[in-house]
Amino acid sequence: MGNLSSNKREVELTPIYTLNTIVNEVGDPIKFSVLAVETPQEYILNLSDKDICGSLNCLNFISDKEISLPTELKLSSGLLTQVSWRLQEENKSFSLVSVGDNVKSVKLRVVQSDEKDVDGILIGTFTFGREYKQKQIEKEKIEKSFPVHVTGKKSSTTTSTDDQSAIDAAKEKIKEASMMKTILNGNVAVDQITNDLKLPNSLSSGVTIRWESSDNTIIDTNGAVHHKITSPATSEPKKYEVELTPVFSRNSVLNVKGDSIKFTVVGTGEAVVPPVSSTVLQDYLVEVRAQDICGSLNCLDFTSDNETTLSTELKGPNGSLIEVTWKLQQEGNSFSLVPEAGPVKLLKLRASPSEGKDVEGTLIGTFTLVDSRSGEKTESREKIFPLHLIGKMVTTVTEGTEDLAKINNDRNELTTKKIGCTGTEFNEVTKGLNLPSIGSNGSRIVWTSEKDEGGDDFISSEGVVKKEYSSDRKVILTARLFLGSYLKEKKLEVIIKASK
Repeated sequence: MGNLSSNKREVELTPIYTLNTIVNEVGDPIKFSVLAVETPQEYILNLSDKDICGSLNCLNFISDKEISLPTELKLSSGLLTQVSWRLQEENKSFSLVSVGDNVKSVKLRVVQSDEKDVDGILIGTFTFGREYKQKQIEKEKIEKSFPVHVTGKKSSTTTSTDDQSAIDAAKEKIKEASMMKTILNGNVAVDQITNDLKLPNSLSSGVTIRWESSDNTIIDTNGAVHHKITSPATSEPKKYEVELTPVFSRNSVLNVKGDSIKFTVVGTGEAVVPPVSSTVLQDYLVEVRAQDICGSLNCLDFTSDNETTLSTELKGPNGSLIEVTWKLQQEGNSFSLVPEAGPVKLLKLRASPSEGKDVEGTLIGTFTLVDSRSGEKTESREKIFPLHLIGKMVTTVTEGTEDLAKINNDRNELTTKKIGCTGTEFNEVTKGLNLPSIGSNGSRIVWTSEKDEGGDDFISSEGVVKKEYSSDRKVILTARLFLGSYLKEKKLEVIIKASK
């Protein structure tokens, strides 16, 4: 893949001339091609083994081997993504080795087992950034998992004839009714897909399976259904057809394609929209983040004169509509709300930095649930969002000093694992966290947490979980680091586990 792909649309513009008495003389049309570049999310969705290590089968191994993994990828739009790698679990078969002083290359080292096949998960964290005044500002992080497999030495002594026979049997087994029931994962039929599929990636015979999709934006190669299609009450639900193709490998016989399976993803449509319950809005607001209202996790943190557009309408659950009105807890010289004229309601949040000091503010959204069937406004709730504006004196210091290197090192050391999160992804909070107030290089660190629906911090600045919750909660922790005249910020997403 390597580059972002683009969708091309042809547009014709026709000039119409007027001079004195000659009016509306039509000229020749001019044809333009408009390219729509994929978003980072679409780019990662379509990323395959081939893009990270050279071939579609480069993460399936039949002997001891090392392969290089990229630590940077450049998209066709010019956007640069930094890539860091980790294994879900390191063992004797799989390990990661850094190469060079600047860790510009990472190698995946594979050691073949004597007896059995070994499976693992390689996880890439893709950080998309942009330049601001020669500073690299973290914009968005996306993770993607890649299955890795090494065939045991005993398994690899089988003949290619045995391998081909096993693959032929696997191609037939995929079509069996019991296997299709597993793949459907609760969906009624292949032409009525509304929920994620469960695609097998191996069989007991030692055959591994990867999947190819005719449209990753509808159903991806992991079976996730991304296109939740809705339709107005007066029309039939929309339907999208996608073909998934199993690709089989076993030992020396690699990449044998099976028969494609056609699935039809069905839009919810008005007929199957369930009634709106009284808890829908409350549950919905728990998951609303800054990126949902203005485009990114950092869109309410400002480093200069700037403005961001706030959403006034959101798509709610079960086909409902969420109308949003905004107000500031206190308007002043630093933050203001500015309506925009036009047929579409838009609202801008404008920030003007003060001389020398940071400014905090509070943005309050009133979210009103609108029933998709009746148009009735059924319920309203408020949610608050903290605002932060860095003063001019902090943002105009020169780069390249010793303090800058120190504060960057302290920022890089802050990880969910470092502060005491547990679980396979090191992002779960079951007890209190260890939130350092001083970095190893001397930076002062101030922690803030998102607030719950009651307006209380999920996690205190000392790392204490203040309440028990009946369900898991995703929470953004923000660390602000200060050293000399420098300020840096880092956001960590953690999950507070439900109380038992």
